[in-house]
Amino acid sequence: MNENLERDRQVLLAGLLEDDSHENFEVGSFGHHEALDRAHIQLDNWSQHLAEHPFVILHPDLFEKANVITGLMADFYQSVGALE
Repeated sequence: MNENLERDRQVLLAGLLEDDSHENFEVGSFGHHEALDRAHIQLDNWSQHLAEHPFVILHPDLFEKANVITGLMADFYQSVGALE
């Protein structure tokens, strides 16, 4: 992870750790399953409503980018689900 991105994550993490609510988001928790569900919802929404939109299909460059994004979203979903 690059330094700027890690710095941003640390700022968000500090805010999360100010109280004990982060415990609700440990691996195997409701928060973990919620994140997996949200990833699935976003992937499904993206695929159905934008990646396969007729305008996107008619433009090869957009269709290619949409396909890359779909792959990244699917990989993210699998990564969340693989955490134990």
